[in-house]
Amino acid sequence: MNIASKIRRPHSSVISSVISLAAITATCGLISTLGCGSEGEGGSVRVINASPTSSSVDVKANNGLIAGDLPYGQATGYAEVNEGVTFEIFSSEDDSPLARTKFTLAKSEAYTVVAGNFPGALQLVNFSDTRTPASQGQANVRALHAAPSAPPVDVYVTAGNGTADSSLVEVTPALSGISLFTASRYLTIPSGLVQIRVTPSGSKSVVIDTGVVNLSSTGAYTLIALDSKNGGAPFSLTLLEDTLYIND
Repeated sequence: MNIASKIRRPHSSVISSVISLAAITATCGLISTLGCGSEGEGGSVRVINASPTSSSVDVKANNGLIAGDLPYGQATGYAEVNEGVTFEIFSSEDDSPLARTKFTLAKSEAYTVVAGNFPGALQLVNFSDTRTPASQGQANVRALHAAPSAPPVDVYVTAGNGTADSSLVEVTPALSGISLFTASRYLTIPSGLVQIRVTPSGSKSVVIDTGVVNLSSTGAYTLIALDSKNGGAPFSLTLLEDTLYIND
């Protein structure tokens, strides 16, 4: 299946690669219950709108606004919240919550909350992010499946040597069998130029191809697979950086 794909640009992002690698910046001074940096009694959280066919959404934590009019495929920056936090997602056009979840954050840990699935079945799923940088010359990468129209997937990571159409026939997936609303382990790979491709699990038919991306030395990244805005193919990846303010 020959499906076009792209890497989406997250909300308030800095593009730092040859094809739109998203580096999400921490968001300071959002509301009185939120802070910035790694100090405090709570953890750090970012939210991505992964609900295809939905309108832009508003994201609240403990009744305080984290992001307004967050478009599909976009993520907030990290914000510090109290240890016990209630997240709510609203349509930007309506005051009725579409989904709500409450969970306890470990002190000084970081999390990604996915607002996923189609609007009628919207759910909030949280994932623990690494706060530990990779070694010099290395990068840590994991995959997170948030595309409700896609089956379980395999992820291939190969050298970005300019042969973007090279065959995967002799290549073993770096990460395999990732199902909807699950995340893989972090995989340590050499930093620099790489090509990332996604296939249905057990298949060599590429449904997402990043082309060549540049992964920074000591960086950590989450690759989030998404439906198109209208649902289904073409699928795409949003690439988020997980270790932006470890030393803040």
